[in-house]
Amino acid sequence: MNRKFYTKWILVVIILLIPIVGTYILLYLHTTAPYREESAKTKKLVQLWESEQQKKAQIKGKTSSPQPSAENIIQDAEKSQTNTARKDNKTTSTEKTTPKMSPFGLGPYPEIPKD
Repeated sequence: MNRKFYTKWILVVIILLIPIVGTYILLYLHTTAPYREESAKTKKLVQLWESEQQKKAQIKGKTSSPQPSAENIIQDAEKSQTNTARKDNKTTSTEKTTPKMSPFGLGPYPEIPKD
């Protein structure tokens, strides 16, 4: 008896949820339609602007280079970090007499123990 009762309730809930979810999806698509159209227009304008910029660069004699990829940016950042670390190591060995000052106005940094 209980099993049939629960099965009926589950079926009723599923039958009621289908129209509710369908209505929600249709309402969402209807309300976001103007924003999606505006986004598509903006995307086209951006593409036109980029093509114009590339044409201007070609006219000036510059080669139009594509935007740097994320991998290139990461590699450049790693190279600059290693270069600055090497420079820092060189300067700290030669300039131990001048204490480094805090950028927040708190005075010189304390000496680092050798331990």
